[in-house]
Amino acid sequence: MPVWHHTGTIQPIFAVASVREPALEASLRFREPIAPQLVTALRQGIAEMRLRPGEALSEKEIAARFGVSRQPVREAFIKLSEAGLVEIRPSRGTFVMKISVREVADARLVREAIESDLARNAARLATPAHIDGLRRIIARQKEAGGSDDYRRFNELDESFHRAIAEIVRSDYAWRVVEAARFQTDRVADRPA
Repeated sequence: MPVWHHTGTIQPIFAVASVREPALEASLRFREPIAPQLVTALRQGIAEMRLRPGEALSEKEIAARFGVSRQPVREAFIKLSEAGLVEIRPSRGTFVMKISVREVADARLVREAIESDLARNAARLATPAHIDGLRRIIARQKEAGGSDDYRRFNELDESFHRAIAEIVRSDYAWRVVEAARFQTDRVADRPA
């Protein structure tokens, strides 16, 4: 079943790939704080279903994979727990949370409400430079979709929505939307 997308294209719904990609890409910028980078990498692995619901996460294995100590991994687990993406069970381990239909529906409602308001205000406040910037993002997104680069497509989609929030200058609204994305991205379309 196709789904309409803001790029003006119809996006097919994809099934989850049967052959798993590597669970995590292990590249960090060591001049920047490590824990936030781990949060991003783990979140992406969860959103892309490379870390499956119910899967156990090992501090030791993740630390070794990224070449870091266990402390930033613990910090990342805490942040992901606060976002509802992992469950930390004392003396038992850390596990990727199962997908909750109710939480996804709630997150979608929040995103739609906030992003609709952001778009309405951005339409009123946008300068020609803002509009050109949005058009450039959409053009790059069409290229990514045309070459089946779904990861890049989704990165550009996030950039598009962030650019709209930046036009309105609402950092708080964007942070709320970004938190809601943690849940909705887990059930987004996947390449086959």
